[in-house]
Amino acid sequence: MDDFQKQVIEYYLKNGSIKHTAVMFEVSDQLVRRYLINAGLYSTPRIKEVTELYNKGLTADQISNKLHITRKTVISMLPYRKGTYKAPPSPGALRVRKCLARKKAMAASADAV
Repeated sequence: MDDFQKQVIEYYLKNGSIKHTAVMFEVSDQLVRRYLINAGLYSTPRIKEVTELYNKGLTADQISNKLHITRKTVISMLPYRKGTYKAPPSPGALRVRKCLARKKAMAASADAV
């Protein structure tokens, strides 16, 4: 868990509101909920069911078909596993940004000629 996630969780524990926490950190309610799910601080019977199926090796598509819910809903109930928000960009991301900026500059200079 990164520092940003810890800050979000600590703030939530103080005020008890997912919505207020999301507004404070300028993230979605769903992201706050996923952080809480990951930390074991938020659960519902449906989330437990989805997590059990996922831990048995089913994919999000298989779970959505089995439970008759959308894939997006399944993914929203799984612990957060992607990269961190508000974290410094990775070296790879910096290389991509540099390359895109260079291409944009080249296109602008070609348009000027």
